[in-house]
Parts: sequence; C-alpha cells; structure tokens
Amino acid sequence: MTNRITITAALTTFALFIAGITYAQQASPTVTVPASEGGQFIFRNLRVSLVSSLLTWTVEGEVINRTSKHWATARFIFFVYDGGTKITEADFELRDFEKGASRKLELPSDLLAVEPSTAVRYEIHFAFGEPAPELSPSTIAVPVPGGKFTFRNLRLFPLSVSAWQLEGEVVNQTNKNWKSVEFTVRARTAEGMLEGTLTFEDFAQNSVRKFELPEVSVQTPDTSLKPTIAFKTGVSPARYVFMMIKPTANRNLVFEDANINIEFVIVQKGIGFTLRNRTEVPITVDWSKASCVGIDGVAYSALPSLARQVQTVPPEARIETAACFLEFPDAPQANALKGKSFGIFLPLQIGKSMKDYNFIFRIQDVEP
Repeated sequence: MTNRITITAALTTFALFIAGITYAQQASPTVTVPASEGGQFIFRNLRVSLVSSLLTWTVEGEVINRTSKHWATARFIFFVYDGGTKITEADFELRDFEKGASRKLELPSDLLAVEPSTAVRYEIHFAFGEPAPELSPSTIAVPVPGGKFTFRNLRLFPLSVSAWQLEGEVVNQTNKNWKSVEFTVRARTAEGMLEGTLTFEDFAQNSVRKFELPEVSVQTPDTSLKPTIAFKTGVSPARYVFMMIKPTANRNLVFEDANINIEFVIVQKGIGFTLRNRTEVPITVDWSKASCVGIDGVAYSALPSLARQVQTVPPEARIETAACFLEFPDAPQANALKGKSFGIFLPLQIGKSMKDYNFIFRIQDVEP
C-alpha cells in the first residue's frame, strides 16, 4: 500500500509538472483595456502558471501603461474564463504607474484552485483610477557649474485624501559626477510659501534620480502650483591642471638630465613618480632626507611607508612609487588654489656623489 501511495504521489506531481509545461507553451494572449481618461493599458504575455508550493494556479504576465497619464492608482478587475464559463475573478491595484512603464502582473497565488483547460481566456476591466496630475510646466532646468540639472515629470502624488506631495525625477546633465548636490525648492500656495530641500549623493553624469518632497505638499491636486528650484550647493571632483616650473618648465611633468629621467603623476591625493637611472652606477634614494612641500609652504616627510627606506636603483633600471600625500580639495573650494605651488625635494646619491633635485609644481588652472 505504501508503495502504491508513493507511486501515485509521484505520478500526480509529474502530471502537474507536464501541465505546467503545457500552459507555458501556450500562445500568450494580449488584452487591451481602455482607460477612463484616454489611452489604454496593454496586458500581454498572459499565461497560467502553477504555484507548486500551494498546488494552485495563478496568471502571470505584464501590463504596459499606454495612456498619457502617470497614475497614482489604477484598479482593475481580472476575469478568467474556461471556455464560456467564468471560473474566477480578482481585483488588483497598481500604484505610481508611470506613462510608458511596464509592470509585472501580480495576481493572488491561489487565484485558481483547480486546473483550467487549454481553452482558458481572460477579460480585464478598468475599474477606476487616480492620475497623478503633472504640473505646467512639468520640466525645470537648473544651471550649475559645468552644465545643468533637469527636473522633469513634475507632478503631485497623493499621500492621503488631503495631502498631495511634489515628486518627479532629475537628470544630471553636467560634465561631471557629483559627490553631493543640494537644491532648494519653493512653491507659493494659498496657505503661504512652502520650502523644501533636495539632496542627492554620488550623482553620476547622465544618470537619473527619482525624488519626492513631502515638505512641498498641498491639500488638493492643484496643477497651478508652480515650484521654483534653485541650486544651493554641491561638491564635485575638481579637474586640476598642473605644471612643472622647476628645474625646468613643462606641462608634461617630466624632467631629464644625464643622470635620471623622472616622470611625475599628480592626483587628488598626492604625488608619485617613475624614476629611471640613466647612468652606469647605482643611484640611491634615502627617503629619510627627502621632503614634500604642501601648497601652504610647509615641508613634511615623505609617505610613512618610505620614511625609513633606502632604495637603490641599478644602472638602466627604474622605480615606480607614491611619494607624497597631498590632498587637493573638491570644487568649489579648489578654485581658490589656482596659482598655488607645491613640490618635492629629492636628494640622490649617484655613485659616490650627491645631487639634490628640487621639483616645484604649480596649479595652473582648476576646471569646475
């Protein structure tokens, strides 16, 4: 008897599995549902799906908003027919449904208690909905250093029956990434002036962020609300233009004589270089005698990892190393550093003789 029960259960599971495959292979119908304010919702890729954990059936698919509205809420009634017989119905709601957007259809997992036939068909009705009214104008461009941020799809979204908040999205149309950027939003209503602050962190160039601002909310969806948006402050990586001014002036940050060829790399956190020995004798770098000079003119030791080291560069060989920690600020503080100088003092023992090299650099320009 036990074996018979086990075999029966296995066959039942297999039958359900095969039925699931059968439904998955059916042609996926598309249902067009007119909206109350024009346009339509497209339900597509509709298919019956087995919920194996419950041994029930549901309907999966997706819905596309092909109306001209951004819907705060949109409610539908979904009917399932097996042939000419209605076997179930369910209502469901989509919230914050943007025009042109696509959403996964999520119906109850126990929508169907019994296995439907392959003659299943669907009927979908739009019950009611609440559009999130767009403001006019719905787009505001805010100029900032290096370009602009465009606030678009500005609309009022219901928080409750008596509160509609400002929301939308913003595009970084500047020539850089922003570590942080802050805007002030104001709107005058019958009750007075509303004001809020929008802050975005790590806002990459050409990317889009959504926002909502409960501080700017009204009691009714009044589309005559005309918010103003102003740039308040921001932090972005500055683009520094460096120039070597001693021992020789050049923009390539390279120096060469009979003894060495040295090429500097200056980044926002400090100075590094590649030094090549052009002689036929060893060159020794005693880092305890080297000094870095900051933009404030104060001398300090090289990186702690180097401070007690002595490096030997064999003939025709090279070393690559970070040398000085120098932190150059982000914009807008960087603008005050234009024209400032800094450097590195590097005494080298070349064979049995000593030669001091004093490299000085200048911040030639700062690009916002």
